[in-house]
Amino acid sequence: MGLKSGDTVLDPMMGSGTVLVEASLMGIRSVGIDASPFCRFMTRTKLDALSMSLLRARNAMKNHEEVFTYFQKRVGQPSPPARHPKQTRQDFMNVMEETAKYATSKGPKTLTANEKDTLNTYNFLLLSYLDSAGYAERSSRKTPLDQFKSILDRYLFAAEKIQRVSVDLEMELAPAEVLEGDARRLNLDDHSIEGIIFSPPYSFAIDYLANDSFHLNFMGVDSGILRDRMIGLRGRTLSEKYKFYLEDMGKVLSECSRVLRSGRFCTIVTGTNNNQLGKVLGIPADEVKGLHEILIDMSTDFGFKPIKVMSRPITGISNTMRREFILILQKIRY
Repeated sequence: MGLKSGDTVLDPMMGSGTVLVEASLMGIRSVGIDASPFCRFMTRTKLDALSMSLLRARNAMKNHEEVFTYFQKRVGQPSPPARHPKQTRQDFMNVMEETAKYATSKGPKTLTANEKDTLNTYNFLLLSYLDSAGYAERSSRKTPLDQFKSILDRYLFAAEKIQRVSVDLEMELAPAEVLEGDARRLNLDDHSIEGIIFSPPYSFAIDYLANDSFHLNFMGVDSGILRDRMIGLRGRTLSEKYKFYLEDMGKVLSECSRVLRSGRFCTIVTGTNNNQLGKVLGIPADEVKGLHEILIDMSTDFGFKPIKVMSRPITGISNTMRREFILILQKIRY
């Protein structure tokens, strides 16, 4: 994509924040946008983990049972989605220990080093617990405690490895901006971005809100209201969801073209839920036009030219989709 230090890359559907983390490590500025409060919290926590002190997190790992019990009492235990009690955003703040709670009430720039360390460590452990609770709801192969230990260990391993390499290579992390927003209406200036990378929902193939139901309920988010704002989820019937999805993706591509500089690239990672769409459209699955083909066709209406298409097989959800496609589009006009 020709991105270099000093350039800015945008992910308008940030999700778990992979683009921002990778861009930061490469010295490329980034902006990530998402409607989900949990996605924004997760991304910010991952970015902080690139440089935060891990000493207290390591100590927490040694006492993971006590840490697990702490969060279990204050956050709640995983349970079937239908049984999740609705909480308020105040409940989200009340779970914080006194120092961390105090730190969150202050602006990031006014935190002392110790306050920032406390807040970063707390968020790191909280994300580990929320992630483990989500897994525990979807799988009973491990106990919630074992899930927490496994995920915290994995997070620590990744953070330690990245930090070690960053020091050895004398890497300078680039700034990343995490914003609340809507990919259909970007609050960014025209021609202000040097590159765009994102992976939109694969129409209605995956219900992302259902996967994050425990986290969102804990954060006091009304999933019903959020669902009506989410691309690929809004709509009552599957045919209506698909119709709205295509309309929404047209708006997303229009906005991507508006904020992207001329001659620069937009990369989209997508797949097609052929079996589901075949039933909705009333045609055989092998006759369903791929979402990657539809997005390429749509993109030309907004000044994009397809440069390259790559594909790879998807494992684990072959009953829903079999291949994932990487589309590289170049903005040639607007």
